[in-house]
Amino acid sequence: MVESYQAMLPGAKHDKVPKIIVNVAKQINDTSYKYGRNLTIGDFITEIVKEHTKEAKNMLPIIITAKDVNMEGVCTKTCAYNGIVGNITPYIIIGNPELECPRKCEWPFIQIDSGPKSIFFLQPPNMDKAADAMVIALATTLADTVTNPLNTGFYDGPPKNSIGVGTACKAIFGSGAFPGNPGKVHIDAHTGGSFNAHGIKDQKFLLPAIWNPKTSSCWTLM
Repeated sequence: MVESYQAMLPGAKHDKVPKIIVNVAKQINDTSYKYGRNLTIGDFITEIVKEHTKEAKNMLPIIITAKDVNMEGVCTKTCAYNGIVGNITPYIIIGNPELECPRKCEWPFIQIDSGPKSIFFLQPPNMDKAADAMVIALATTLADTVTNPLNTGFYDGPPKNSIGVGTACKAIFGSGAFPGNPGKVHIDAHTGGSFNAHGIKDQKFLLPAIWNPKTSSCWTLM
């Protein structure tokens, strides 16, 4: 579905939509907390991105925070964030909700009370609410970033407060979804975990819906 957006670019040939090839260039684990445990987007994120990408082209840095790291804007405003450094390098930040905001950023793997009824919730596919919720946040933000890396691509609303192709379908994971219910998904018979996608070595994941511009609706794997 993400690849299909290329067919809508000016001059694109609809019968030749290229595959999106993703390679992991490098991984860095900062166990020394070089930039501290309280990070701000304006200062620290710019330094981190420039240090590790050297402003290389076609590289998308993804910053995944530890559970004891506070990231400006993450949890208070959103569970993940994407931005641009120097108008040339897009980046993604994924917050770990385990300690900071489990009630907000671990849905649909946590029960939320709403008046006399409780909103429907699921069991995480890998039995780790925080990690499985971060997969959802990454998938959503990655779709938003790839289709609109420099705020000149596909989005709805004003540029400074835009809605991306993944964000537009928040909290939808399968057909038949409605507010408070994530929709139809598979249930692992052994663990009870909910999933709709298979990964490497048959790992199971729950991936969110994405906006389908052809049908003007949210497209799901199920």
